[in-house]
Amino acid sequence: MGCPEEGCDGELVQKVSKRGKVFYSCNRYPKCTFALWDKPVAKPCPLCNSPFLVEKSNKKGRRLVCPDKECRYSEELPEEE
Repeated sequence: MGCPEEGCDGELVQKVSKRGKVFYSCNRYPKCTFALWDKPVAKPCPLCNSPFLVEKSNKKGRRLVCPDKECRYSEELPEEE
């Protein structure tokens, strides 16, 4: 998936922090410092047209959520088998 930062032509890649936590950041670091803790999904938000959604999971299940906090779009994902 391409980096959503304006003017950046990098790709989002999965990395592991010093403490072992998975995160996603632009492969153009340090030129681009875009990073996310939640897994990005290449699906635009149907409400605000954000170019991607993020996957969040908790005890209740998994959801796709818009990264724009003002938008508040969310959809349930089916259970993994």
